[in-house]
Amino acid sequence: QAEGCSTECKAEIQKAVADAIIKPQASTQSTVKEYFVPLGSGSSTSESWTDVPGVQSYIDSSSYGVIKSVNFEASLYTPTGNQFARARLYNVTDSHPVWNSEVEISGGTPQLKVSSPITLDKGSKLYQVQMLTQLGSRTNLENARLRITTR
Repeated sequence: QAEGCSTECKAEIQKAVADAIIKPQASTQSTVKEYFVPLGSGSSTSESWTDVPGVQSYIDSSSYGVIKSVNFEASLYTPTGNQFARARLYNVTDSHPVWNSEVEISGGTPQLKVSSPITLDKGSKLYQVQMLTQLGSRTNLENARLRITTR
C-alpha cells in the first residue's frame, strides 16, 4: 500500500469520522399555530343579556388538533361614554354561556377586550355573541372573534 493504510484501516477511519459528525435529530418541539375565527359586528341597547343578530359561528373544536388556548376578543365602543357594557360568548347548541368569556368596557373610548382563557365544548357547536348595557345606550361591537392557539 503506497499510502501506508490498508483498506481495513481506511474503513475504520471513515467509520470514526462518520460517528463523530453531528447528525440532525428529529425535533420534539411542536409548532404553535394561531387561528382567528371571525364572529362579526353589531350593536345593542339591551339592559339584559341579548343575542347580537348575526354575530355567530359554528365551530368544531376537533378541527384544530391539540388546542393550547382559546380567547374571546371584541372591540367595544359606547358613543355617549356614559355606561359600562359587556359582551360574552354563548353556546346556542347546548344552551349555556361560555364560562370566562365575558368582557367589559366603560367610558367612550373604543377598546379591544380579551377574555380569560375559555374552553370550547367538544364537537360542532353554534356560538353566539351576547351583549348587555348598563343604561340602554347604544354600544357598538366591532370585530368579535375567537383566537385559537394550538400545539
